[in-house]
Amino acid sequence: MDKHLHIVCPDVPWPADYGGVIDPYYLLKYLQAAGIQIYLHCFTKNRSPQHELNRYCKEVHYYPRKRFCFPSTKLPYIVQSRSDKKLLFNLQKNNYPILFQGIHCTYFVYCNKLTGRKLLLRPFNVESIYYAQLAALEKNPFKKYYYKRESRLLEDFEKIMTSKLPVLALSRDDQAFFARYTSANDFIPVLLPWQNVIAPPGTGTYCLYQGNLSVNENEKAVEWLLTEVFQQLPYPLIIAGKKPGRNLIALINKHTHATLISNPTEQKLQTLISDAQIILAPSFNHTGIKLKILNALFNGRHCIANTQAVKGSGIEALITLAGNAQQMQEAISKLMPLALETKEKERRSSLLLEVYDNKKNADKIIAWIY
Repeated sequence: MDKHLHIVCPDVPWPADYGGVIDPYYLLKYLQAAGIQIYLHCFTKNRSPQHELNRYCKEVHYYPRKRFCFPSTKLPYIVQSRSDKKLLFNLQKNNYPILFQGIHCTYFVYCNKLTGRKLLLRPFNVESIYYAQLAALEKNPFKKYYYKRESRLLEDFEKIMTSKLPVLALSRDDQAFFARYTSANDFIPVLLPWQNVIAPPGTGTYCLYQGNLSVNENEKAVEWLLTEVFQQLPYPLIIAGKKPGRNLIALINKHTHATLISNPTEQKLQTLISDAQIILAPSFNHTGIKLKILNALFNGRHCIANTQAVKGSGIEALITLAGNAQQMQEAISKLMPLALETKEKERRSSLLLEVYDNKKNADKIIAWIY
């Protein structure tokens, strides 16, 4: 008997070039390989329809995300702006199960328009915590107000949604959070582009920080590295990422040992990771899973992060932890001359694939659906 599944995504999951689309894209590939007929629904804002998705889906539907919504006292903007009635029409054409990739897409569950259906939620983060942390880091008063308001609305909305839907969380910490509202929950790690640990031989010559540089938590991380960590270190630092702001560019240019690579291609970024001696991944946000760290562990040499960046990921033992600037300076100085040992590469491979085995994790999701 054929198996069918609707998947609703908050964005178009190709190219798979940032955290919010990597798990949805690679899940499509594994579900299609398992013989499941997929009906994909994507909201669009800055991304166009992608023919690549037709390789894995029986149908692909695109819906414009609303740019303006009348302010609601109950609905977060990230949900309200994804409420196209055509989505409901297409979901109601049949009675197939529905997987919501992110709480962003659950407007019609909230409105009780999908009662009697098999529904599952795969949240990327605890969004209320994520937005609260964005607010804490934001300097612009208008953005700060938006993030605070969104966090407050999301806190109530998450309680409602996770009491209605089984939750397949990406980290153990997120699973523990959602378990307060539903016993129907599981930890199923993110599906990844990488399934083999490469760990280049020899040593690199620089440290690397990479991320979307238009996101304020990443801006904060770069500022912290430049002003608190590398003021006292002689090693080169490369900062790579999308859309750096003018203030950040000016700050980087003041530091002679720092180099900015703006908007690198995916191939260029992977080369930077492979050639680096140390990947630095400090984070001021402790929800979800940091894919940049997993990329570093699969494709790079050493990785240094703080506890916030890896808590609940299942791979804490593979990271050199540094809780403050002094500890990070000491860790960098210790690791710069050291090649990654074969024994450590084998340990890394064993632990990573114990947790991040794509087929095993896709099979867990399938078991929840059927």
